Amino acid sequence: MEFPANVYPWMNLQRKGIEARCIPHDGGGLTVEALERYADERTRVVAVSAVEFLTGFKSDLPALGAWCREHESYFVVDGIQALGVTPLDVQACQIDFLSCGGPKWLMGPKGQGFIYCRQGLLDEIQPPFAGCISVSGWENWRDYNLTFLPDARRFELGSANTIGQIGLLAAVRFLMEIGIPAIERWTLHLTDMLIEDLKQRNYGIISNLEPKRRSAIVSFIVPGDVDEAFQKLTDAKIVASKREQYIRISPHCYNTEEEIARVGEVLGNVGQISSLPHR
Repeated sequence: MEFPANVYPWMNLQRKGIEARCIPHDGGGLTVEALERYADERTRVVAVSAVEFLTGFKSDLPALGAWCREHESYFVVDGIQALGVTPLDVQACQIDFLSCGGPKWLMGPKGQGFIYCRQGLLDEIQPPFAGCISVSGWENWRDYNLTFLPDARRFELGSANTIGQIGLLAAVRFLMEIGIPAIERWTLHLTDMLIEDLKQRNYGIISNLEPKRRSAIVSFIVPGDVDEAFQKLTDAKIVASKREQYIRISPHCYNTEEEIARVGEVLGNVGQISSLPHR
């Protein structure tokens, strides 16, 4: 269920003799129970999305982080479908590394993002790249001393995209002024409305509906021609995503109840169908 950005980097390590295991999802994402079945004493890293891009499955990061700490495995989290719409505490979740792009819920420009690295791990990491500003005393251009900076600046290689950074900072400040807990409450309210309306119209919801697994992403089955249904939404100026044979709706803080109601109004009712069974 992972987005390819959190799959291919691990698969690529197989060329160096690293084994990468992509395990079956459990109800739409990764659970501690599934991890227990597939991990062993050789497991060094557990990588997961905070929220899965297709199902909207919200991972239990504190439980997964506790498992990783107990088993001496690094905990790596892709935060792009969570940050900006749901609170996330990297320390409480015992996250070692977290990466996130600027678009999506943060509403920043493309080509921007950031990485979090737990402070205590910096000395364990050998950066794969070194640039002109990665090292201590970098201002002394001809003093070629490959001593990496003592903080996360060691990962910076050269001139930054300053305009993009300003755009991301402005977006983050806007979201923080509203408050992430308030955004989460509102988006869950909107998705509650959407799910209830879709159920009444006999659409099958594939997103996990357990309260602890809920997020601001709702994906549902469209019987018949999903391209036609997607085009209906597009023609009605409703921004949605078509993922495989499903439609995905992801309301944010700026959406209204009236806008959510329009999804079902545009698509109309369908014959009786059932929800997708969770594996």
